[in-house]
Amino acid sequence: MSLILLASYPKSGNTWMRALLSNYLAADKAPVPINRLVAAPVQQRHAFDEHLGLSSSIMTTDEIMRHMPRYFASHLPAGDPAVFIKVHSVFSRLPDGAPLFSSATFSGAVCIVRNPLDVAVSYAHHLQSSVDHAISVMGNPEAYLTPDGRRRRRIHPNLPERVSDWSRNIASWLDQDELPVRLVSYEQMHASPAACLETVVGFAGLQSEPARLARAADNARFENLRRQEELEGFREKQPTSPSFFRKGRIGDWRDALSRQQVRLLAERHGPVMARLGYLDEAERFLAEG
Repeated sequence: MSLILLASYPKSGNTWMRALLSNYLAADKAPVPINRLVAAPVQQRHAFDEHLGLSSSIMTTDEIMRHMPRYFASHLPAGDPAVFIKVHSVFSRLPDGAPLFSSATFSGAVCIVRNPLDVAVSYAHHLQSSVDHAISVMGNPEAYLTPDGRRRRRIHPNLPERVSDWSRNIASWLDQDELPVRLVSYEQMHASPAACLETVVGFAGLQSEPARLARAADNARFENLRRQEELEGFREKQPTSPSFFRKGRIGDWRDALSRQQVRLLAERHGPVMARLGYLDEAERFLAEG
């Protein structure tokens, strides 16, 4: 039995991976409804408050973080061979030096990455903001997915989750030595979803069955997810966003980003882009004229 993190910067394919895993674990002929995907985000405030027996609305972000390891441990699987948890958090340590994501609780982490040029376009759509604003958020080392609830007029239903900037988020998972990590890219998922799913299934210690992998990949095709959202809606969609599943394409940034925006992303995130194999394409684009 294991508890596995699905860790990613926002809009990098985490929900798509959850759909692949959901369909594999269900082993049904029909696609799993998108509102019943495994690895639902655990940052819901009401669940945290119920587990803790206290209201997080009166806590600071630091106080909430100190209680998170115990809250994560409450999700340890009782009967299932593996349970997955979705996070967008940067890997970090608490003030006392203890890891937020401890090997005492988690067996490992799947780090899902995507070309930040495509992330910028998708994130702007998700935030219903300009691309320039999305790029600014992607470069903010103190960025939170949800701000401190005490600084808002209305308490957000989700707990604050420190995302940091795109580069620090990814490097924090790849460079930590607390948990085993399996790196998976959005581009790999797009090119060969069944093979990518097999990698994650094996990493989680689950038995790999080729027929189930192929059926899960077919059921979780992006067009199927988008069609489900059109028919049923998706509870995890931002209220202000017209859709969660938009295009799911590779290289959409070429038609959406200006040369200046590409240059800015490459300058800010060049080392990690190079590490993941994304920088060469950006540099070729900038050298085209």
